[in-house]
Amino acid sequence: MADSSPVYGLDKDLAERARNKHDPERESKALQWIYDVTEETPSGDPLADVLKDGVLLCKLINKIKDGHIARINSLKSPFKMMENITAYIQSCRDFGVREMDLFSTVDLYEAKNIPQVVQNLYSLARAIESSFPEYMGPRLEWASRRSTTDGSASPAKRFSGTYQLPAALRREGVATSSPSSNRSSMSAQTPTAEVTALKTAVEEKDALIAELKRQVESLQQEVASLRLQQ
Repeated sequence: MADSSPVYGLDKDLAERARNKHDPERESKALQWIYDVTEETPSGDPLADVLKDGVLLCKLINKIKDGHIARINSLKSPFKMMENITAYIQSCRDFGVREMDLFSTVDLYEAKNIPQVVQNLYSLARAIESSFPEYMGPRLEWASRRSTTDGSASPAKRFSGTYQLPAALRREGVATSSPSSNRSSMSAQTPTAEVTALKTAVEEKDALIAELKRQVESLQQEVASLRLQQ
């Protein structure tokens, strides 16, 4: 079962945020997709428990690309299970999943952020459609319907006013427009140099975030190992 030990401080705050983002229907669809792809028999257990040892995730990867993960650890020791999860995460990178859609080993192993694990599965399903066009296995409906808890319209639907472009683009004379205006004409007016600069800035930021996530994951694994040794 998922770790139910009491948490405090930052861990408690992160756990609360994860619970607030929990979507049972989305989680159920993601788990069923894994069962469909791997042809494994559903156990009836929660996603966090089913995926904790990383075995089913590794099998999922190898169903998408045969032999991509050379060795799947079957031992139930914490280190072996975390190795499986780490191998799965690296495979997601190999398959084109964005760094922002990955999760850290302890997010799953210690059930700290299961919604992020679910988000990763949807992102993987989307990535394989472009990375492996020959893949003919079961699909996951990644563009799932989202709604607010109070039944109101989504933020995108509520938005009906004008929006402001970045200052650098406004200086170049790109007009402020509404969502209903002709977007192609706006794109035609956007200076290529400014767009390139913005893209470069975004790529640099993504690279920095990816490096920070790798460092955090490494530290989390070290902390988890120290906890196990105590």
